[in-house]
Amino acid sequence: GTVVTGTLVRGEVKVGDKATLMPEDIEVRVRGIQVHDVESASSGRGTRTALNITGAKSEDIHRGQLLGEPGSVWATETLDARVQWLPDRSLKHGSRVRVSIGADEAIARAFLNDHNPVLLQLRFERPVGVAKGQSLIVRRYSPPELVCGGKVGVPVAVQRRKNAKTETIDDSLGLLDAVMQAVESSSAGTATEDV
Repeated sequence: GTVVTGTLVRGEVKVGDKATLMPEDIEVRVRGIQVHDVESASSGRGTRTALNITGAKSEDIHRGQLLGEPGSVWATETLDARVQWLPDRSLKHGSRVRVSIGADEAIARAFLNDHNPVLLQLRFERPVGVAKGQSLIVRRYSPPELVCGGKVGVPVAVQRRKNAKTETIDDSLGLLDAVMQAVESSSAGTATEDV
């Protein structure tokens, strides 16, 4: 099978688990696990791990991909992040930037918000794999000077204007939670049935 390596950021992985490889959205199954070159039945948070997976070919694998439990990772071209700016560093609205997220580095445009200075929307030039709460750092495009760091708040965000107010959706919620929050508030008292 195909072997992928990386550090487990959260949770636990076990032999037999299903996972999704992003941003390609390839469903795989964990066939074997090695931790520090020793076969193991599972691996936990913070551990450097090698996974033998089925469902993906070696040519499907490249640096910067994200592997996670189905439904916990997304492919996105637009995300909202909560960031902390370095002192005396800022960006112009729409600036081209370099974003380091996981083992990936991608080029994006950075969009500010007039009402919330810690909210930064990143619009990527290609799809990237992300998870809610994932850490990221942002550098200027050239020279690649560090300007801020933060965490993914909304992994798949809707593009918005600079002057858009954001208090209607809690930035700490994921996309699915935000959609459910909006649906529940607009249909209070209405029963629905799954089809």
